[in-house]
Amino acid sequence: MYIVIAGAGLLGGHIASTMAGEGHDVVVIEQSELQTETLSAQLDIKIIRGGAVSPSVLEEAEVKKADMVIASTNSDEANIVICFLSKQMGAKRTVARVRNPEYSGYLILPTQSPNKARRVFRPKNLGIDLIVNPEIVAANEIRRILSSLYLTPMDEFAEGQIQLTEFKATKGDILDKPINQIDFPKPCSIAVITRGTETMIPKAEDVILQGDRVYILASKNDMDELGSVFTQAKGKASSAVIIGGGRVGFHIAQRLEQIGVQVKIIEKSRRRCFEIAQRLKAVVVQGEGSDYNFLVEERVASADALVATTERSELNILLGLLGKNLGIKRILTLVDRPSYIPLAETVGIDIALSPLQLAAGKIVRLARVAEVISVSRLAGERVEIVEYVVGENAPIANKPLSELQLPNGSKILAFTRDGAISFPQADSIIKASDHAIIACQTALSSVVEKLFY
Repeated sequence: MYIVIAGAGLLGGHIASTMAGEGHDVVVIEQSELQTETLSAQLDIKIIRGGAVSPSVLEEAEVKKADMVIASTNSDEANIVICFLSKQMGAKRTVARVRNPEYSGYLILPTQSPNKARRVFRPKNLGIDLIVNPEIVAANEIRRILSSLYLTPMDEFAEGQIQLTEFKATKGDILDKPINQIDFPKPCSIAVITRGTETMIPKAEDVILQGDRVYILASKNDMDELGSVFTQAKGKASSAVIIGGGRVGFHIAQRLEQIGVQVKIIEKSRRRCFEIAQRLKAVVVQGEGSDYNFLVEERVASADALVATTERSELNILLGLLGKNLGIKRILTLVDRPSYIPLAETVGIDIALSPLQLAAGKIVRLARVAEVISVSRLAGERVEIVEYVVGENAPIANKPLSELQLPNGSKILAFTRDGAISFPQADSIIKASDHAIIACQTALSSVVEKLFY
């Protein structure tokens, strides 16, 4: 695919690296000389220096032949204009990073007369096929985690019927046994195991060790029972401390309040504290979140969860470790780079999340030739879980799984047909129009994709 990316900041640069790594023809538009030099040193792609809101710059980038234009500058308004212009010039698909929630859905314009119908603008009216807000995506994920019985990140497939959930192996019954000898209470597939900095897509004879992070794919209704095999349920969080009252911290607090969690926000800016206090019910405290004595005075240790959301990944990891030292049971930190996730979890952080990685997963699926429903990237993006719709002439269709020659580093986890979930057996046959859920090393994604169309 021919992909144009406007803006080479953290999100744009990350997507450019991902798309180029998958073999797409990528062009980046960026105004900053520093950003262009940095990206040029990292990737062998075409980079145009200039502002993407300029039609002449978009013409130079040849957006008229683009399969996708991704607008990821720091300006919501610029991103909307870039998508509108690109669509008018012939781009097939457009994606806009939009942080302001007011721009993200329907925009209802007032009328001069109550008798006249109000005008409703949708993102499609503005030439935008997909709006992505990394901060809101991350906030929604944290709400899901803290409302679960287990402290686990999760993704959904098959229209929510199937969940992919991470559990830390701490209970003895499953440890040091080959996977094919474990008596699971419900049908499931072991998708991925991470052990320190090592990541594997396990075979039947592989074993689960103490402390492994195990990703399970199963029916959503069975996940709580399966979780009890791996670890002790912690229960849903009823209180949380958020360190960092920026945009993402605010969104997290807002969503936790919606599910009845008592929230305390620690923010060093007095002005920002006042703004948050005007809009939320949360207790807002001005202070330095890295001051251990201050955290003790604020009785942070009594909270069920600590969420570190400052703009610095390294500080968030440090704050998480401080919370761990205080005895808080649930520690979640945000990191800007997916590569930090294994490092953070290795040093003791319960869950590290990258808003960039979560947002990129929503964009990446649009750049696949095969019909892709969902993409989830794990373990610092070394592995991905993909839900494909099997094509009519797909090489994988109408053959017993025992006869398929899947690349090493890939595995069929489950498939659905007419809403029914099946976990693969040697004699299972996947048919056209089935939804197949696959685990594979990210480096193999372009090879595996060819099996499905």
